[in-house]
Amino acid sequence: MQSGINSKGLLSVIFCKVDGRHSLAILKLEREEGVRLKTTTLAGKQTYDLDLIKELMLTGKTKLFKLGLFVQPGNTMENIEG
Repeated sequence: MQSGINSKGLLSVIFCKVDGRHSLAILKLEREEGVRLKTTTLAGKQTYDLDLIKELMLTGKTKLFKLGLFVQPGNTMENIEG
C-alpha cells in the first residue's frame, strides 16, 4: 500500500540469468523523462527531430527505490535464493 509520502515509480519485472542460473529481478525505479535527438536530412538540408520520452528507466541518473533479486540455484523452485 502506498501513501502520499511514497515516491511514484515504475515497477519493472525482469527475467534474467545470474552466473548462468535462472533469476528474477523486481525493481521500483524513479520515473524519468528525456529528449531523444535524431539528425535527419529533409529536402537536402540537415534537420533535427526531437522526441520526448516520458518513461525512461535505467539511465545513468536513475534512482533505484527498491530491488529484489531471486535466483534459482537448481532445476526446481524448491530452494530460491533472494
